Amino acid sequence: MEKTRSHFDGFAPASFEQWLQKVKADLKGEHPNSLIWSTADDITIQPYYDASNTPERLLPQWKGDVGWTVFESIHVTNDEEANRRALEVLNLGVSGINFYLKVDTDMSILLRDILIEHIPINFFADGNATEKAHAYVELAKNRGVATSTLQGTFYCDIIGNLLATGNYYHQSLDRDIKELTDLQKVGLPHFKTLAVDGSIYQNAGATPAQELGAILAHGHEYLVRFGAAAADKFWFRLAIGSHFFLEIAKLRAFRILWKEVLLQYGIDGDKKLPKVHTQNSLRNKTIYDPWVNLLRSTTETMSAVIGNSNEIETLPFDSTFRYPGNFGKRIARNQQLLLDYESYFSKVADPGAGSYFIEDLTQQLCEKGWEAFQQIEAEGGIMESILGGHLQRRIHLQAENEQLQFDNGKLILVGVNQFANKDEQMAEKIDRPLHVAPEKFTVVRPLPPTRLAAKLENERLQLEKHQS
Repeated sequence: MEKTRSHFDGFAPASFEQWLQKVKADLKGEHPNSLIWSTADDITIQPYYDASNTPERLLPQWKGDVGWTVFESIHVTNDEEANRRALEVLNLGVSGINFYLKVDTDMSILLRDILIEHIPINFFADGNATEKAHAYVELAKNRGVATSTLQGTFYCDIIGNLLATGNYYHQSLDRDIKELTDLQKVGLPHFKTLAVDGSIYQNAGATPAQELGAILAHGHEYLVRFGAAAADKFWFRLAIGSHFFLEIAKLRAFRILWKEVLLQYGIDGDKKLPKVHTQNSLRNKTIYDPWVNLLRSTTETMSAVIGNSNEIETLPFDSTFRYPGNFGKRIARNQQLLLDYESYFSKVADPGAGSYFIEDLTQQLCEKGWEAFQQIEAEGGIMESILGGHLQRRIHLQAENEQLQFDNGKLILVGVNQFANKDEQMAEKIDRPLHVAPEKFTVVRPLPPTRLAAKLENERLQLEKHQS
């Protein structure tokens, strides 16, 4: 049989020395080291990567199914309306639903005509997750659906809630832990019941390494409390920012590091794969020139795909300032569908594997993330770090440094602090309260999401109102 000829056979490989000579010529005397830069985590980014940068070219690390589940969120204010909306989007390409439940949600109405044995559903029930989980099990039994076929998550992240609000769900840590303990006993064998909301850290301004360290410590706290038997019950949510390659490496590093955590307890991480759910960062989204949010969220969604997310939610471009309508939600869905059906991203297993640049970033982030994890553990674990305010202070300091870079014009958000349309009017288009930090917190200082553009945009909005 004739050997298949590669399209690259006619090109001799370029050496680092050849590249260096070319760069020196193009830089007209400036030293090539001027192209080297560092991230906020002191990770060095080289301008050139080859086998000398990354000696071991790794095989694909991802051993799960190829592809991902397209998620959309529905905030339930009326059970029948939420059910109608869910059925509608499931027919428009969505393959998984995030339901944000109200206290008195009737699961039989909410899930009417939804094939729960085929559709992954994440229920955000906060403080009454156990009650809703029992109602879900009862619904499945009434339908004659085996609970072993049900997939999804019941969200009751007591650490995440403490950081988001500054308070406990049930006025005390012991009562919160009891709620989470009771949730583990509900008969849903393939449901995830230990939710770790890592998006809190990124949206508050944490660096990728800080984020990784906090997520590992967050998950480790639950692992210690619920033991090795609960290792396959984890669901992690991560927010994806605009640094395309760093975010790919962050997701890859997370899987490596979580596997290492499990290994310390004698758990085979390949057999206890966590569910990784990603959504776009809030930090870099803008009110003014919101169309640029489409570009940001598209590259972020690509990072999530290449980083092997199991579940992806692309946020509508206009969600920063209004309750998204059909148009914004349709565009958000289609961003994922285009990557799947037109770009064939779902046909490739671990497309980032073997890239010298991505492998090097992954390795460096593993090292920095593990250091951040060890720092939290040295403080007594994440609960002690949060109660002592140590974790919040480190992230707030980083957020302030990044904010200063934005204010000084060193960090660019197109449409806000560069190429801004000064005549654009947005005040009358805002129909939802802009996020503010919780005012009443009794336990700890919270970590609310903070948008880089918020201060500048608020000034423009006030000026608009004054002029009108």
